[in-house]
Amino acid sequence: MANLYQILLLLFMFCAESRSESKTISQWSYSRCSKSQTQMSHINFTTKLPSLWYGYDVAVRVIPSDPTVDHEFNATVTEIKIKNNVAIVELNRTDQNMGWDQMPITVIVTETGYDDIIDYIRRTASVHYNLDEGNYVTNSTSNRVSGLIDKGLSKLPALQSNPDRQPILSSDDHNGRKYLIFNGTNQVLLVPGLDIDTVSMLSVTIVYRIDGYDDTYS
Repeated sequence: MANLYQILLLLFMFCAESRSESKTISQWSYSRCSKSQTQMSHINFTTKLPSLWYGYDVAVRVIPSDPTVDHEFNATVTEIKIKNNVAIVELNRTDQNMGWDQMPITVIVTETGYDDIIDYIRRTASVHYNLDEGNYVTNSTSNRVSGLIDKGLSKLPALQSNPDRQPILSSDDHNGRKYLIFNGTNQVLLVPGLDIDTVSMLSVTIVYRIDGYDDTYS
């Protein structure tokens, strides 16, 4: 018996950035005193957005609070302690290879993130397929699916022109959603133009269920 796969949701995600009104952006600043005997030091602060938010990112800029002081700094977030939402920042003086005396500095923080994973996927996935109404193309005489519309950023459809290799759209719903049935042998949807060889970071998510299993080769 061949493996029968029911694909409830098919999602590819890789290195994509998107600007979205639904993304929460928090920009704020605070002042503190700082001194260092060496060119490099560390500071930390508590983030205002939860660091467990999807796609969370934080950027920091540090300047002297006194505009007459000409010190220059490069600030890099090196770690975020998720348990208590504390960001660790490496502070390097760049105008001179030396430390600095006690002085007030201003830390300018920009945080971004999504509090909803579905919205995060919709806004940032390079390739995203689902079986919502209107997102698939079926054969006029059967429930075989010849294409899925890409709802991600790349707009690359998943296609199959050979009817014998097309998966079947379910006649019923699973948890309120349609799903695809693959025979586990030769049914497949292809994505022409999707080049993953040039991507350094790749995440692939598939929601599926196996209804049959062939252990001939196990």
